[in-house]
Amino acid sequence: MHPYLFAGAYLLADKGSGLLGVQSQMHAEYLVMAPKILQALLAALMDYFTWRLARKIFSGEEAPTTAAVGEDSLLTFTLGSSPS
Repeated sequence: MHPYLFAGAYLLADKGSGLLGVQSQMHAEYLVMAPKILQALLAALMDYFTWRLARKIFSGEEAPTTAAVGEDSLLTFTLGSSPS
């Protein structure tokens, strides 16, 4: 399912830039940006649902702290394991 989501993002970017009639350089930029925007949206959704799960498992007071600590460790892992 995951590859189909990105294929849809590429298709949407391709058709959208075609409808807008953009030049080839900007068309390429749209194709490069599409999966990044999709990944950012998916990450935001996962953060939201992680926070909701933490709120459900723990009391209402601990949920923001738990979510913040969890995101901090994910951010550290992501930035620490970046190839660039």
